[in-house]
Amino acid sequence: MNIITIDKGNYFSFLNIFRNFETNTIREKELIDSMISKVKKSDSVIYLLQLNQQYIGFIAVSASKLLVDLEGIPSIEVNYLFVDKKYRKKEFQKLNNLKASLFLLGVIQEIALDLKTQIGIRYLILYPDKQNKSLTDFYTKIGFHKQKIILWNNKKRDIEYWMIKKL
Repeated sequence: MNIITIDKGNYFSFLNIFRNFETNTIREKELIDSMISKVKKSDSVIYLLQLNQQYIGFIAVSASKLLVDLEGIPSIEVNYLFVDKKYRKKEFQKLNNLKASLFLLGVIQEIALDLKTQIGIRYLILYPDKQNKSLTDFYTKIGFHKQKIILWNNKKRDIEYWMIKKL
């Protein structure tokens, strides 16, 4: 098992891997392209999971600030979690009998806990796909809770619900 960190300095050499992932929808391909673009602009970092010479999936994250009562709290935001279509719902012995998605979330949680002691990261946050209720249920099972977030865009108030896990 190998976790490869992909950032602005090395993303180009991994482009073919991302293009060869099997997806279920065009939207998934678009999200992968979006994550590559974020890495290219230094807005995100990708952690790519390699197992038995196969690329299984990845998790893209960025530094963020969770706004609670107008206070910006340092957080790690999961931008996208992706597992290749042929490896979804499978548990891997080399990943402690976990599914790839759960393993990747654990990797990010360990990174966030390390950053908590270094720079005060307090939350792991993500914005689940509204179209997929089972994702929200999954995140709730592993310790996230739904949090109402008020966003201000051009003096317009928007309310969204994010999934948050306190570290």
